[in-house]
Amino acid sequence: MFESLPAALLQQHSLWELVLAASPVAKFVLVLLLLASLMSWAVIFAKWSQFRNGGAANAAFLRTLEHAVGRERFDAWLRSWFDRHAFQPATSAMMLADLRANLVKGDAGLAKRLMLEEWIYQPGLPSNVYRPDAAAFAEVDGAVKAYAAARTVPAAATYKAWTSAERQRFLDNIPKSLPAVDLAKLDGTLGLSKTGNNEELFLWLELALANRYDPAVAQSEAFLSRVGRTKFVRPLFEVLMKQGSWGEPIAKRIYAKTRSGYHAVTRGAVDKVVGVGG
Repeated sequence: MFESLPAALLQQHSLWELVLAASPVAKFVLVLLLLASLMSWAVIFAKWSQFRNGGAANAAFLRTLEHAVGRERFDAWLRSWFDRHAFQPATSAMMLADLRANLVKGDAGLAKRLMLEEWIYQPGLPSNVYRPDAAAFAEVDGAVKAYAAARTVPAAATYKAWTSAERQRFLDNIPKSLPAVDLAKLDGTLGLSKTGNNEELFLWLELALANRYDPAVAQSEAFLSRVGRTKFVRPLFEVLMKQGSWGEPIAKRIYAKTRSGYHAVTRGAVDKVVGVGG
C-alpha cells in the first residue's frame, strides 16, 4: 500500500503518521486486514486447542476401556484391532463397530458401562471417565524410599502386581549410582532383564549401562538391534559414550551393526552421539 510513496516521505514520517494521513478507503482496507488477521489467529488457536484436548480425551477413553474390561482383555482387543485394520484409515464408525463386535460382544451390561456412543460422538468427557487415584503412586514412592535408604528390594509378587506405569516410576526414581552386586540383586529379584515391556526394559538398560554393568551389554545389543525408536536408541548410545574406555568401544561396535536398520532421523541423531557419518 505504501510502496508507491517516495522513499524520502517514508523516512520523514512514522508508519503510524502515514496511516493517520491515509484516505478513508485505505483506512477501511487496513481495518479489514487487521480483522482478518485476528480471525486467522483465533482459528489457529482454536484448532490447536482441539488437537491438544483431543489427544487427552483419546488417552482418557483408552484408560477407561482398560479399567472397565481389565488389562488382559483390553490388550487382546487392541492387538486384534491393529491386526484387522493394519495400514487402513480409521473412522469413528469403524471404531464403534469394532468395539461392539470384538470387545463388548453382546454384553448389554458392559455396553451400558462403557458409554461408547457418548465417548465417540458427544463433546466433553462422559461421566464414566476413569480418574486415577491421587495416591496411586504412594506405595511405589514408599518402595523407592526404602530402596534408597537400605537397598530393600520390593518382593517379586509386589512388583509384578504393579502397573507398568508404577514399575517405570520405581525404576526411574531409585538411586542412579549402583554397584554390580545391587544391580544383580535387582535383576534377579524383579526379573528386569526379562521383561517384555520396552519402556521398562529401556529404563533397566539405561541404569545398568550407566553403572558399567557387563551382564547388560548383550541384552542392550539385542534391544538396540530390534528397536528403532529414537527415544530408546539415542539415550542408550549416549549413556555408553559417556562411559569412556568401557562404553565407547561397545557403542561403536553395536552402532556399526545396527545403524543401517534405523530410520534416517534416528541415524542422524545417533551419528552425532557416536561421532560417525554417512
